[in-house]
Amino acid sequence: MPGTPDASFYRKDMLPPQAPPVSETGAVKWVRENLFSGWLNTVLTVLGVLAIFLLVRASLPWWLNGVWNAGSLGECRSIVAASAGEGASGACWAVVRQWWTPFLFGFYPPEAYWRPIMAFGLLFAALAPVLFAGQKRNLLLIVAGVAVVTLILTMLAGAPAAAYVFILVVSAGLAALSQTRPSAMLLFTAIYPALCFFLLWGGSLWVVISFFVAIALGIIAAVLYVRMPAMNLVFAAVVAVGAAVLATSIVDFVHLVGSGMWLSLSNADFYPGYFSENGPILALVGTVLSAVVWLVAWIVWAIVAVVRSVGWAADLDVSALIE
Repeated sequence: MPGTPDASFYRKDMLPPQAPPVSETGAVKWVRENLFSGWLNTVLTVLGVLAIFLLVRASLPWWLNGVWNAGSLGECRSIVAASAGEGASGACWAVVRQWWTPFLFGFYPPEAYWRPIMAFGLLFAALAPVLFAGQKRNLLLIVAGVAVVTLILTMLAGAPAAAYVFILVVSAGLAALSQTRPSAMLLFTAIYPALCFFLLWGGSLWVVISFFVAIALGIIAAVLYVRMPAMNLVFAAVVAVGAAVLATSIVDFVHLVGSGMWLSLSNADFYPGYFSENGPILALVGTVLSAVVWLVAWIVWAIVAVVRSVGWAADLDVSALIE
């Protein structure tokens, strides 16, 4: 039939898809586009590879000739000379083995190793609601991982039974919140700095308690200021001064009474000498300074409150009140 195309000139079936060329996929493509995309990148790549080669060639013998078992630096050098020849260099890893614990825990006594371990473990639990807000599955996994790892490490460090109970209670509470009210986990995030301070430095728990008492009283003052604008200056001044005085007086009283009473909630100082002799003074000075900051903040707030009160009084219709 005229005008009908010949079937021998076109394909009836489509060809199956083929894999892209090697140069357009995988590592080869990445290398070509990122390392050899132009003459400048090519020169920099070659120079970088050459620098790495020279560094490895110079340092590799030092790594390979390292000594892990030795009693002193001189013994390390003797072992390196005996195994690699005179003039050879080698790392003395024995010092790392000997000082590994001080590198991790500083001057903490062995019986207190569990405290920085717990503080470090709970740090991840405190960061979790900030980094993974609303992600229930991730929050639960992080809390569970923190609980398991912290429990194991504190057990190895010989922590008291109260530490295990505290970790379990905190982990269970955070796990429950992660599935019911993830945003409420931020309360632990807010509390953690004071908890970390207490775990790392020890001393009296009243320092931490007084800090939160001052904050709580400040929140009360803020609520009263918002709900009772006519009385804002009085309440702000009274509650602010009360917060500062209470915070300092509690710490002062507890330390003056003595660490032998159960009321002091005191722990042994971890650093001998200066901190153990001047611990109460340092705690008191720190609290007084905090109170000063609080007072300055409240004074500024009081000034603003006075300005606001004057403006509120100026807008008030006095004749209406008289009638």
